[in-house]
Amino acid sequence: MRPKTIINLFCWGVIFGFIYGVVAAIIHIQSNLYVSQKMYRLIFYSFVTDLNRGIRIGVVIAATLIILRLGGSFFSKAILASLFEFKVTSPSV
Repeated sequence: MRPKTIINLFCWGVIFGFIYGVVAAIIHIQSNLYVSQKMYRLIFYSFVTDLNRGIRIGVVIAATLIILRLGGSFFSKAILASLFEFKVTSPSV
């Protein structure tokens, strides 16, 4: 796997984690009525906590996908290639 692909997967994981964290924070803040009760410090704390949790989840999922992809690549090259013989034939014109 190319390093650019690994970096792209981590970037997508951070982006999706950020979006998930923002949505989870908004839902949490709205459901507890922090804005109407003017609990601004609690709003900030909840937002930061949910955002960090979402980004952490996104990075963990991206790392898991990278490990699975590397493992699948190793499995297909090391184990399946020794079991099966692949021949490429070009049609004669």
